[in-house]
Amino acid sequence: ITTMKTNKEVLVIGGGLAGSEAAYYLASRGIKTTLVEMKPKKFTPAHESENLGELVCSNSLKSNDYYITKNGLKPYSKRCAEKLFTLNNICLDIDFHSRQNAFDKMCAMEKFEFYFFRDLINIQPPFNIPKPSIWVRSGRGFQLWWHINSASPKLLFLYNNIIDKIAIIIKDFLTEYPDLEQQVEIDVTASKNAVGLCRLFGTWNTHTRTKVEHEIISTTGYDINELNKALSEHPVYKEYELKELLKKQGFA
Repeated sequence: ITTMKTNKEVLVIGGGLAGSEAAYYLASRGIKTTLVEMKPKKFTPAHESENLGELVCSNSLKSNDYYITKNGLKPYSKRCAEKLFTLNNICLDIDFHSRQNAFDKMCAMEKFEFYFFRDLINIQPPFNIPKPSIWVRSGRGFQLWWHINSASPKLLFLYNNIIDKIAIIIKDFLTEYPDLEQQVEIDVTASKNAVGLCRLFGTWNTHTRTKVEHEIISTTGYDINELNKALSEHPVYKEYELKELLKKQGFA
């Protein structure tokens, strides 16, 4: 993060989407910032949550589908990795593609979620993977977020390595469930876009006609180096690395 040398202080009035972004932007630049919000002392009929950044007026977004950027606060029309303030999140996009009706697809997604947590999260190391910070049900599939305790854009290669490793482990997990394996696509390319767009929690997916739901699993952020190390030591990834090495040496 590039800091600015200034003695000026900024007062941001209103803790909505714009106010919260403005305050975060200024504070991340080292500018002393005060954010003033009337909640929780006072609410309007549109407000429900006591938290900051509440979406109360969908018309202001000029769209029926709403998105947020994974990292940084640049408008999507100006997205480029070198303009990121920092890498705060890793997001893996998992889509379900099938000709099933809506009910069968929903059942398949619930089955994936159950097996994922049983087989990859709620087991002992080294066979588990670090639990996602947020689990998003996008209507089309899932988005898994791992919150990072601020990493420089110079570590984008490490960010991408982590995505590759998680994808390899999940693909191996899916081989145990052929019916799910045929339906699931892990969009690694889209996931590696560090300034990519993801669906905004609590909004409506007009394509699938479902609400975008999310569940906060962990409020503790990860150190990017420790996260990469944990995945590198996973038995599935170690086996993958060995196979790749043998291929290069002409043994496979």
